[in-house]
This record gives sequence, C-alpha cells and structure tokens, in this order.
Amino acid sequence: MTMLSREMLKQQKILKSLSSVSLRLIPFLAANTDLDKRINVTLEQIEAANIMTPRLIKEALGRLEKAEWIYRDKDGFLYSKFNTISTADNHNFHYINLYKFFQSDEYKKSYKRQLQFLFYILTAKLPGHEHSLAIEHLYQNRTNAKHVKLDFFISFEDMMSNLLVLIKKGSFEVR
Repeated sequence: MTMLSREMLKQQKILKSLSSVSLRLIPFLAANTDLDKRINVTLEQIEAANIMTPRLIKEALGRLEKAEWIYRDKDGFLYSKFNTISTADNHNFHYINLYKFFQSDEYKKSYKRQLQFLFYILTAKLPGHEHSLAIEHLYQNRTNAKHVKLDFFISFEDMMSNLLVLIKKGSFEVR
C-alpha cells in the first residue's frame, strides 16, 4: 500500500493554492493508489465517498492536476505524485499513514484552514510525539506583522474557532 508523501504535504504554499475540496480529496486518492502510483478510482466512486458535491469533483481533480500533484498518462489514467512507498532503505520520517479519520464524516466537513493546519501538524513531527509552537505565529498580528512564521489563520478569532473545531473532532490534543 502506498502512503502520503511527507515532503509533498509540507509544501504549504501549494496547499494554500488548492481548494478545500482538493485538500479533502488527497487522502482518498492516496488510499486508492497502486504501487505504480496509478489512481484506481472512478468519478462515481469519488461521488459515493461523499467528500464533496458531485459537481465539484472534476474541478478538484483539475486543481490537483494544475498544481502537478496528479497527472494523466497518454491513455487517460490518473497518477499520483503525492504518494510514496516504504522501502528498507527509508529509515526516516518520509510518509504519513492513511489514518482512518481521513475517511470520517468529520474530516470530510473540514474547512481549508483546518486542513492546512492538520497537514502541518501531521508533517511537523512523528505522530505521537509532542509538538510545541507559539500560537501567535499562526496568524498575523501586530507583534509579527511582517514575519508570520506559519500563516494559517486570518486573526486570533479565526485561529481559535478553527483550532477548537479540530480539538473537538479529536484530530489532536492541546496541553
């Protein structure tokens, strides 16, 4: 089975350019990708997964193609660039597991900023290891107006409302 590439999910500039439906689609496509990186899923199967409204499926796939995260071969089959496989040579943290929560209804209802932050948390440290960060670096404010480290949220209120949703869903815990 293939897994999500940590290096691809760390590309916050590209993630920011994708729509929320494209971001929600990434783990679903990854779960349906073969070792040769061919995506084995039909439009009907994507529709049945209830990730987005059916009219947005082609647009979401198009955005992933435009970002060069997926591509079509000459026969029209889709291939993934965001999948990786684990080999005996890979001893470092290079992939993200396809966790069950990616298939949950709560995940499918997540907004763009929540998804971006969730991908950041998943790629920053090995799962299960503590990760500390100063929350004032997650949004633009007077203290760091020109040097926002992790520009995920618009304001403090936006950050708090989105983080509280993720915490309530059980995506991560805060101490």
